[in-house]
Amino acid sequence: MAKKRKETKRTVWVADDSEPICQITEAALSRYYEIRSFTTLKDLSEALEDNCPDALVLDIIFGRNKTAGLDFLRAFRKVHPGLPVIIISATEDTEVAALTGGLSIWCYVRKDPKEGELTERLRKELHDLFEYHVLNSNLTDILDREDLLFMVSGKALNECDSVVQRSFKVFLEELPSMGPSITLLSRRCKVSSSTLNKHYHSEFKQSVGDFLTYFCVQLAARLIQSGCSVDGTAHLIGMNPERLRQRFQSEFGLPPSRAHELKLQ
Repeated sequence: MAKKRKETKRTVWVADDSEPICQITEAALSRYYEIRSFTTLKDLSEALEDNCPDALVLDIIFGRNKTAGLDFLRAFRKVHPGLPVIIISATEDTEVAALTGGLSIWCYVRKDPKEGELTERLRKELHDLFEYHVLNSNLTDILDREDLLFMVSGKALNECDSVVQRSFKVFLEELPSMGPSITLLSRRCKVSSSTLNKHYHSEFKQSVGDFLTYFCVQLAARLIQSGCSVDGTAHLIGMNPERLRQRFQSEFGLPPSRAHELKLQ
Protein backbone atom coordinates (compact mmCIF):
# COMPACT_ATOMS: atom_id res chain seq x y z
CA MET A 1 0.00 0.00 0.00
CA ALA A 2 1.34 3.43 -0.94
CA LYS A 3 2.47 5.63 1.90
CA LYS A 4 0.43 8.75 2.59
CA ARG A 5 2.41 11.83 1.63
CA LYS A 6 3.39 13.89 4.63
CA GLU A 7 1.90 17.39 4.66
CA THR A 8 4.37 20.24 4.42
CA LYS A 9 4.50 22.33 7.57
CA ARG A 10 3.60 25.99 7.35
CA THR A 11 6.52 28.37 7.76
CA VAL A 12 6.38 30.92 10.59
CA TRP A 13 9.06 33.51 11.26
CA VAL A 14 9.40 35.09 14.69
CA ALA A 15 11.18 38.43 15.16
CA ASP A 16 11.89 39.60 18.71
CA ASP A 17 14.99 41.18 20.22
CA SER A 18 14.67 38.86 23.22
CA GLU A 19 16.64 35.73 22.49
CA PRO A 20 14.92 33.76 25.31
CA ILE A 21 11.49 34.53 23.79
CA CYS A 22 12.70 33.39 20.36
CA GLN A 23 14.09 30.19 21.84
CA ILE A 24 10.97 29.45 23.89
CA THR A 25 8.67 30.15 20.94
CA GLU A 26 10.74 28.04 18.57
CA ALA A 27 10.81 25.12 21.02
CA ALA A 28 7.05 25.27 21.67
CA LEU A 29 5.85 25.73 18.08
CA SER A 30 8.36 23.71 16.02
CA ARG A 31 6.17 20.64 16.49
CA TYR A 32 3.46 22.34 14.40
CA TYR A 33 5.35 24.73 12.12
CA GLU A 34 8.71 25.34 10.52
CA ILE A 35 9.99 28.10 12.82
CA ARG A 36 12.77 30.53 12.08
CA SER A 37 13.62 33.25 14.57
CA PHE A 38 15.38 36.60 14.29
CA THR A 39 16.65 38.90 17.04
CA THR A 40 17.36 41.84 14.72
CA LEU A 41 15.27 43.49 12.02
CA LYS A 42 18.35 43.66 9.81
CA ASP A 43 18.59 39.86 9.75
CA LEU A 44 14.86 39.59 9.11
CA SER A 45 15.02 42.07 6.23
CA GLU A 46 17.92 40.20 4.62
CA ALA A 47 16.09 36.87 4.92
CA LEU A 48 12.98 38.35 3.29
CA GLU A 49 15.03 39.20 0.21
CA ASP A 50 15.35 35.48 -0.55
CA ASN A 51 12.30 33.85 1.04
CA CYS A 52 8.92 34.64 2.53
CA PRO A 53 7.12 32.84 5.40
CA ASP A 54 3.46 31.88 5.56
CA ALA A 55 3.09 34.12 8.63
CA LEU A 56 5.20 36.57 10.60
CA VAL A 57 5.20 37.04 14.39
CA LEU A 58 6.67 40.47 15.12
CA ASP A 59 7.58 42.50 18.19
CA ILE A 60 7.27 46.26 17.73
CA ILE A 61 9.99 47.32 20.20
CA PHE A 62 13.60 46.43 19.46
CA GLY A 63 16.13 47.55 22.07
CA ARG A 64 15.65 51.18 22.97
CA ASN A 65 13.87 51.97 19.73
CA LYS A 66 10.16 51.83 20.56
CA THR A 67 9.04 52.27 16.95
CA ALA A 68 11.58 50.04 15.13
CA GLY A 69 9.12 47.20 14.61
CA LEU A 70 6.40 49.61 13.56
CA ASP A 71 8.68 51.34 11.04
CA PHE A 72 9.68 47.94 9.67
CA LEU A 73 6.03 46.87 9.39
CA ARG A 74 5.08 49.97 7.38
CA ALA A 75 7.85 49.24 4.86
CA PHE A 76 7.04 45.52 4.90
CA ARG A 77 3.37 46.13 4.02
CA LYS A 78 4.36 47.99 0.84
CA VAL A 79 6.06 44.82 -0.43
CA HIS A 80 3.90 42.16 1.26
CA PRO A 81 0.39 43.64 1.63
CA GLY A 82 -1.37 40.34 2.29
CA LEU A 83 1.06 38.29 4.38
CA PRO A 84 -0.46 37.53 7.83
CA VAL A 85 1.24 39.32 10.74
CA ILE A 86 0.77 38.69 14.46
CA ILE A 87 2.07 41.39 16.79
CA ILE A 88 3.54 40.41 20.16
CA SER A 89 4.14 43.18 22.65
CA ALA A 90 4.31 44.01 26.34
CA THR A 91 2.24 47.11 25.51
CA GLU A 92 -1.53 47.17 26.07
CA ASP A 93 -3.54 45.85 23.10
CA THR A 94 -5.47 49.09 22.67
CA GLU A 95 -2.25 51.09 22.40
CA VAL A 96 -0.74 48.64 19.92
CA ALA A 97 -3.95 48.66 17.88
CA ALA A 98 -3.81 52.45 17.68
CA LEU A 99 -0.19 52.34 16.49
CA THR A 100 -0.73 49.63 13.88
CA GLY A 101 -4.09 50.79 12.53
CA GLY A 102 -4.40 50.27 8.77
CA LEU A 103 -1.51 47.78 8.63
CA SER A 104 -3.69 44.64 8.39
CA ILE A 105 -2.71 42.88 11.61
CA TRP A 106 -4.23 39.44 12.23
CA CYS A 107 -4.13 39.85 16.03
CA TYR A 108 -2.17 41.16 19.02
CA VAL A 109 -0.69 38.79 21.60
CA ARG A 110 0.36 40.27 24.92
CA LYS A 111 3.71 39.11 26.27
CA ASP A 112 2.92 37.35 29.51
CA PRO A 113 5.37 36.70 32.36
CA LYS A 114 4.24 33.07 32.15
CA GLU A 115 6.02 31.83 29.02
CA GLY A 116 3.56 28.97 28.49
CA GLU A 117 0.65 31.39 28.10
CA LEU A 118 2.42 33.34 25.35
CA THR A 119 3.28 30.26 23.29
CA GLU A 120 -0.13 28.65 23.80
CA ARG A 121 -1.89 31.82 22.65
CA LEU A 122 0.42 32.03 19.63
CA ARG A 123 -0.27 28.38 18.79
CA LYS A 124 -4.03 28.97 18.93
CA GLU A 125 -3.89 32.18 16.87
CA LEU A 126 -1.70 30.57 14.20
CA HIS A 127 -4.04 27.59 14.01
CA ASP A 128 -7.07 29.89 13.59
CA LEU A 129 -5.21 32.05 11.08
CA PHE A 130 -4.27 29.17 8.78
CA GLU A 131 -7.68 27.51 9.04
CA TYR A 132 -9.32 30.85 8.17
CA HIS A 133 -7.19 31.21 5.05
CA VAL A 134 -8.03 27.67 3.92
CA LEU A 135 -11.71 28.30 4.59
CA ASN A 136 -11.68 31.64 2.82
CA SER A 137 -9.90 30.15 -0.19
CA ASN A 138 -12.40 27.30 -0.40
CA LEU A 139 -15.33 29.71 -0.05
CA THR A 140 -13.94 31.96 -2.79
CA ASP A 141 -13.49 28.99 -5.13
CA ILE A 142 -17.09 27.91 -4.55
CA LEU A 143 -18.62 31.38 -4.78
CA ASP A 144 -16.71 32.09 -8.00
CA ARG A 145 -18.80 29.46 -9.76
CA GLU A 146 -21.33 31.30 -11.88
CA ASP A 147 -23.75 28.36 -11.68
CA LEU A 148 -23.75 28.28 -7.85
CA LEU A 149 -27.34 29.47 -7.44
CA PHE A 150 -28.49 27.10 -10.18
CA MET A 151 -26.77 24.17 -8.43
CA VAL A 152 -28.87 24.62 -5.30
CA SER A 153 -32.12 26.04 -6.67
CA GLY A 154 -32.36 24.99 -10.31
CA LYS A 155 -32.58 28.64 -11.38
CA ALA A 156 -29.74 30.83 -12.73
CA LEU A 157 -29.32 34.25 -11.15
CA ASN A 158 -29.77 36.08 -14.46
CA GLU A 159 -33.20 34.44 -14.77
CA CYS A 160 -34.38 36.06 -11.52
CA ASP A 161 -36.01 39.47 -11.21
CA SER A 162 -33.89 42.54 -10.45
CA VAL A 163 -34.72 42.66 -6.71
CA VAL A 164 -33.59 39.06 -6.20
CA GLN A 165 -30.49 39.55 -8.34
CA ARG A 166 -29.36 42.65 -6.44
CA SER A 167 -30.16 41.34 -2.96
CA PHE A 168 -28.56 37.93 -3.59
CA LYS A 169 -25.35 39.56 -4.82
CA VAL A 170 -25.28 41.71 -1.66
CA PHE A 171 -25.85 38.60 0.45
CA LEU A 172 -22.85 36.83 -1.12
CA GLU A 173 -20.65 39.90 -0.78
CA GLU A 174 -21.47 40.29 2.91
CA LEU A 175 -20.76 36.71 4.04
CA PRO A 176 -19.98 35.93 6.87
CA SER A 177 -21.01 39.17 8.60
CA MET A 178 -24.57 38.98 7.33
CA GLY A 179 -25.40 35.28 7.35
CA PRO A 180 -28.99 34.31 6.48
CA SER A 181 -30.43 37.43 8.16
CA ILE A 182 -33.40 39.03 6.43
CA THR A 183 -33.19 42.09 8.70
CA LEU A 184 -29.59 42.88 7.73
CA LEU A 185 -30.22 42.15 4.05
CA SER A 186 -33.30 44.35 4.00
CA ARG A 187 -31.39 47.21 5.61
CA ARG A 188 -28.42 46.81 3.30
CA CYS A 189 -30.57 46.73 0.14
CA LYS A 190 -32.92 49.49 1.37
CA VAL A 191 -35.90 47.29 0.60
CA SER A 192 -38.55 46.23 3.09
CA SER A 193 -38.59 42.66 4.41
CA SER A 194 -42.09 42.16 3.01
CA THR A 195 -40.93 43.20 -0.46
CA LEU A 196 -38.00 40.79 -0.32
CA ASN A 197 -40.30 38.01 0.86
CA LYS A 198 -42.69 38.69 -2.00
CA HIS A 199 -39.94 38.51 -4.65
CA TYR A 200 -38.19 35.45 -3.21
CA HIS A 201 -41.45 33.60 -2.84
CA SER A 202 -42.25 34.37 -6.45
CA GLU A 203 -38.88 33.00 -7.61
CA PHE A 204 -38.25 30.12 -5.19
CA LYS A 205 -41.59 29.44 -3.43
CA GLN A 206 -39.89 30.27 -0.10
CA SER A 207 -39.54 33.31 2.12
CA VAL A 208 -36.22 35.12 1.80
CA GLY A 209 -35.16 33.90 5.26
CA ASP A 210 -35.95 30.27 4.50
CA PHE A 211 -34.25 30.41 1.12
CA LEU A 212 -31.04 32.02 2.43
CA THR A 213 -30.86 29.48 5.26
CA TYR A 214 -31.38 26.68 2.73
CA PHE A 215 -28.67 28.17 0.52
CA CYS A 216 -26.24 28.48 3.45
CA VAL A 217 -26.75 24.83 4.41
CA GLN A 218 -26.13 23.78 0.79
CA LEU A 219 -23.02 25.97 0.74
CA ALA A 220 -21.88 24.46 4.05
CA ALA A 221 -22.12 20.95 2.61
CA ARG A 222 -19.79 21.90 -0.23
CA LEU A 223 -17.32 23.63 2.12
CA ILE A 224 -17.20 20.63 4.45
CA GLN A 225 -16.69 18.30 1.49
CA SER A 226 -13.75 20.51 0.45
CA GLY A 227 -12.08 19.83 3.81
CA CYS A 228 -13.33 22.65 6.07
CA SER A 229 -14.26 21.93 9.68
CA VAL A 230 -17.92 22.20 10.74
CA ASP A 231 -17.27 25.03 13.22
CA GLY A 232 -15.06 26.90 10.76
CA THR A 233 -17.71 26.56 8.05
CA ALA A 234 -20.40 27.87 10.42
CA HIS A 235 -18.30 30.94 11.14
CA LEU A 236 -17.64 31.54 7.46
CA ILE A 237 -21.33 31.51 6.49
CA GLY A 238 -22.47 33.50 9.53
CA MET A 239 -24.38 30.73 11.32
CA ASN A 240 -24.21 29.42 14.87
CA PRO A 241 -22.45 25.99 14.75
CA GLU A 242 -25.25 24.27 16.64
CA ARG A 243 -27.90 25.78 14.38
CA LEU A 244 -25.93 24.65 11.33
CA ARG A 245 -25.80 21.09 12.70
CA GLN A 246 -29.56 21.11 13.28
CA ARG A 247 -30.43 22.54 9.86
CA PHE A 248 -27.94 20.25 8.12
CA GLN A 249 -29.49 17.18 9.77
CA SER A 250 -32.96 18.41 8.82
CA GLU A 251 -31.98 19.12 5.20
CA PHE A 252 -29.88 16.04 4.42
CA GLY A 253 -30.84 13.51 7.11
CA LEU A 254 -27.16 13.27 8.05
CA PRO A 255 -24.91 15.13 10.50
CA PRO A 256 -22.37 17.54 8.92
CA SER A 257 -19.55 15.13 9.84
CA ARG A 258 -20.91 12.79 7.14
CA ALA A 259 -21.13 15.44 4.41
CA HIS A 260 -18.66 13.43 2.29
CA GLU A 261 -21.43 10.85 1.75
CA LEU A 262 -23.61 13.38 -0.09
CA LYS A 263 -23.65 13.50 -3.88
CA LEU A 264 -23.77 17.18 -4.76
CA GLN A 265 -23.45 18.92 -8.10
